[in-house]
Amino acid sequence: MFIFLSEREDYEHFYMLNMKKLLYIVCTFTLLLTACQRTPHSESRTPNNAYAQGFALIEHDNYTEAIVYSPWQQGEVLGHYYLIRDSSIQTPTDGKRIQVPI
Repeated sequence: MFIFLSEREDYEHFYMLNMKKLLYIVCTFTLLLTACQRTPHSESRTPNNAYAQGFALIEHDNYTEAIVYSPWQQGEVLGHYYLIRDSSIQTPTDGKRIQVPI
């Protein structure tokens, strides 16, 4: 038994297959472009903070340094905190060490 498709049905089937292939290619290309972005590696970096004020976070290789500033005296540092994941990590001695997660 043979089933013959009309010309219109054959064209619609061909069109749908090509559209699926095109969609697959566009999605794959978009994924590759967005996934292959490289960020330069540095010793430390400061994360973006658009809303909060009065402190700074500096990410180092093994720990994150949190500096808390005084709200009354411009530039006066109230404290240094070093957020660590492992107690064996070496940090500067001028602040408090806090193991995270708490």
